[in-house]
Amino acid sequence: MTNDWAGKILGFFVGIGLLMMGTFFVLDRAAAILTPKQYAAARAAEEAEQAAAEARQAEVQRVADAEQAKRDEAQRKEEVTYLAASESFENFKMTLRDPQAARFRDVWAVRAKVRGFDIVAACGVVNAPNALGAYVGDTPFIAAASYIFTPDHPSFADRFQSICLDGEKVLKLH
Repeated sequence: MTNDWAGKILGFFVGIGLLMMGTFFVLDRAAAILTPKQYAAARAAEEAEQAAAEARQAEVQRVADAEQAKRDEAQRKEEVTYLAASESFENFKMTLRDPQAARFRDVWAVRAKVRGFDIVAACGVVNAPNALGAYVGDTPFIAAASYIFTPDHPSFADRFQSICLDGEKVLKLH
C-alpha cells in the first residue's frame, strides 16, 4: 500500500516536471514566432556570451598549461644540474688519496656562465689527509665534469669567483 502512494506521488512530480518543460518549450517557440528579431537577438547574445565564457576558460587553461610547462622545465633543469654536479663531485672525490677520510662542507651544485658557456659544477671545501695521513686543512675546490680546480691551479681565483661565487647555487650536495 505504501508503494502505491509513493508511486502516485512520484508520478505526480514527474507529470508536473513534464508539464513545466512543455510550457517552457511552448513559450520559447511562441516568443520566436511572435518576435523573431528580438528572439534572434537574444539568442545571438546568449551564444556570444557563451562563446566569450568558453574563450575566457580556454585562456585560463592556456595560462595554466604554460605555467605547468615552466615548472616542469625548471624541475628538469634542476634534475640535470643535480646529476651533472653529483657526477663532477664523485669524479673529484676519486682524485683524493683517501676519499672516505675526506671531510667535505658547503658542497653545492652550481650553474654558471664561463666565457659565454653554461656550465654545471660542484663547488665546496674539503679537508683531506695527505700521504702521511695528516689533514692538510680546508681547501676550496671546483669540479666541473672531469675538470678539477684547486688553489694550486693558476686560474683558480678567477674561476672560483666566476663559478662558485657569482654562479647560481642550485642544490646542496654534501
